[in-house]
Amino acid sequence: MITEPPSYYLVRTPNVLVERGVVGHGWDGFDFQAYENAQQIIDKIGSVIGRHANRIRMFKGIKEGDLILVPLPSAFVVGKAKGKEVRDEGAPSNAKNQQQVEFPRDAQGCLVTTPRAGLLEALERRLRIRTSIADLAAFKDELEKIYAAACKGHAHDYKHEIAATEDDLIQSQKAKLLANIRTGRTGLRSGGEGLEILVQELLTCDGYESPQRLAKNTFRSSSADADILTYKPDRLDPAGGQSYLVQVKHHTGTTSDWALTQLNEISRTEKAEKFRDHALVLVTSGEVLEDTKEAALDKGITIIDGLELVDWIWTSIPKLKTETRLSLGISISPQVLG
Repeated sequence: MITEPPSYYLVRTPNVLVERGVVGHGWDGFDFQAYENAQQIIDKIGSVIGRHANRIRMFKGIKEGDLILVPLPSAFVVGKAKGKEVRDEGAPSNAKNQQQVEFPRDAQGCLVTTPRAGLLEALERRLRIRTSIADLAAFKDELEKIYAAACKGHAHDYKHEIAATEDDLIQSQKAKLLANIRTGRTGLRSGGEGLEILVQELLTCDGYESPQRLAKNTFRSSSADADILTYKPDRLDPAGGQSYLVQVKHHTGTTSDWALTQLNEISRTEKAEKFRDHALVLVTSGEVLEDTKEAALDKGITIIDGLELVDWIWTSIPKLKTETRLSLGISISPQVLG
């Protein structure tokens, strides 16, 4: 069975009718239910009908499943037509012919209204046209979103929609960036050196002073390893601040607790002398299992895993060198989301 697609209409009607779940149209002396189709009504009314003929066609043609928008002061409601005509002789003269419409309500039974301020500008402008009935098919996608939100008990907001779209896009781009870093699909230097240089720049962006890459023979123990030495000053206490030893791992999969062993070896064999007060940090492009994170916590080692690394990169984009940003494949060109 082929179902006719829904139509989308604006119908101006007294607010009291909306609360009753109906919308109304005029022609006090004509009961629309008594006529089989709109053309019969138009013929009966005669030459005085003028430009109202098309409005009668739209109202009489409302069917089950059509979305009906009713403007209210500073807001509006959107409901779904039931496809049932009624006649109410007690209604205002311009609304005795009625169509039943189910308007979404919240948990308290109140109509869910949508503020005009949050609308797509073109639709908000269309609502200013003072006509009793209008075709809104050009805005069907927006109306479907508004209705879907109302059915969930809240108002749809175009700006919130764009914000949500932007957030989804950012999360998608972050995931892609992490995958590219892990698999080497970037312009960074190979062999892990490029990631070390990137972390060095990220530290600079965050206000760490003179982050320097360490030589491989820096530590006496062959098991001890860190790649970057840096210092974060305390602006309120010039004598304060904290020095850090940062190990960087360019991993595709899981980073094991061997990285912790290498850092802990510094703590065990070197800390009593040159690196006594240095905090230990592991930065990896890989994943870190919960057991490893718990072990790091016990050893006082801070871990920045792949997801946190990408977040760090993302917040640092405005400060990154252009060369670095392009090496990561990050564009700052504006993108239209709506």
